[in-house]
Amino acid sequence: MPHIGKKYTWWKAAQTDVFTWNPGLSGRHQIWLSWGCGLSGRSNTTKAVHATDAEYHLDLDGDLETQDDRRLIAIVNQQKLADGSDTPTELVGSSGSKNLWSGLYAAGIHELKRTSLIVLRGGSSEAPVTADIMVLQQAADSLNSQEPNPQLRPTVQTRQNSERFKPVESKFVRFTILGTNSGQPCIDELEIYTEGSDSRNVALASAGANATASSTLPGYDIHKLRHINDGLSGNSHSWISNETGRGWVEIELARKSTVSRIIWGRDQKGNFSDRIPTQYKIEVAADAMRHWNLISSAEDRLPFVSATKTNSSSENNGGLFYSLIDLPEDAIIVLKELIDQAKALDEKLDKLARDVPMIYAGQFDQPKELTHWLYRGDPF
Repeated sequence: MPHIGKKYTWWKAAQTDVFTWNPGLSGRHQIWLSWGCGLSGRSNTTKAVHATDAEYHLDLDGDLETQDDRRLIAIVNQQKLADGSDTPTELVGSSGSKNLWSGLYAAGIHELKRTSLIVLRGGSSEAPVTADIMVLQQAADSLNSQEPNPQLRPTVQTRQNSERFKPVESKFVRFTILGTNSGQPCIDELEIYTEGSDSRNVALASAGANATASSTLPGYDIHKLRHINDGLSGNSHSWISNETGRGWVEIELARKSTVSRIIWGRDQKGNFSDRIPTQYKIEVAADAMRHWNLISSAEDRLPFVSATKTNSSSENNGGLFYSLIDLPEDAIIVLKELIDQAKALDEKLDKLARDVPMIYAGQFDQPKELTHWLYRGDPF
């Protein structure tokens, strides 16, 4: 039940624009709205303060002075929850006097321009209208009716992450890191695949692709930029930015290609789970002017939550995180059993590593050439 927020912004302004959202997106998108609710005035001591007819408009050109491109997309009773039900008494009290969050209201699928605005407008009375978060998600061409809730992808993994998007012609692909779980971001391999049955990785240096970056951590040969597309995975063949929580890496393809999938990871061998890019965006450009087009980001992923480390064995979990959303109860039980088995195996591996005796070993051979002994620098 939605009840996560107690504060929101509100205005008293009948039939007046009071707030706008500027998504900066283009194309077909599903839109979900939300607002502050709960003050419904169920008793004589509490007034019904929220508007029952708050209006949401889509202004295509983003110019509030023009009206011919504006259309109404929703009229909302902000005294109620997003599903149209009253706020439950156990949350707001018998008088209906506590502030709540509405939850997400599906406002349909709409065609947007980068300049488009979503406008909140006061209702027919001076009753306050409230503004809260809005969610937009790109809609596939085959989608005719809006989904009840946004469909979020799995959280970022340390081993391997897949980005799928509509086929797009590209010459340049840029991966921009906006946040990490710790330190400077690290990517061991950035793979870019073409569309079609003969899909291939065109990001490889061996395929003629060239890599550039905002910066590279100095002093470590195993973390040089050349590792981003050398075809090798693991921490010992990775690129690390020299900026904490920030940086970008760009692949210039040998020729323009139609791409539809990108694979990347922090450490595909699963030995390290630090420096993971948890917030990022991926853009492509078809020409040297770098007119960037956003094709994927972390915005539609579940939030990243680091696993709590209770002992050394947890360091060997490969940085894997599991989402239980939409899993049936029996699947959750099986998943938990598998996780426990993995932890037990990690503990055995740790014990084997600790119990191995340390030895110094070598092979002695008669030198093939004359050996000279230099005593205090004297060659004679």
